[in-house]
Amino acid sequence: MQNDIVTRCEGNLTIGTPLGFARPYGSLTLREGQYTFNFEQFARKRFTLRKVDALTRGDPHGYHIDLKAAYDLTANIADIDAGLSALAQRTSIP
Repeated sequence: MQNDIVTRCEGNLTIGTPLGFARPYGSLTLREGQYTFNFEQFARKRFTLRKVDALTRGDPHGYHIDLKAAYDLTANIADIDAGLSALAQRTSIP
């Protein structure tokens, strides 16, 4: 299984072809997206990507984009702190 990234972006990109090589220039902003992490047959986790601004220049294979993602889960408060569970009068938190 492969890891997948699906995004919605906005931007103003120009792709030049000097000497036959594609060179994108401009700005790109990731508005929303989802990253699906797959580990063999054992785990499949979906992360929500957060807004990221990326400026692109030059070699398209040399980019580094620092993505921020969140993984939502429900945790049992008692597993974290039994006293907190009694104080909050609930067993789980989103």
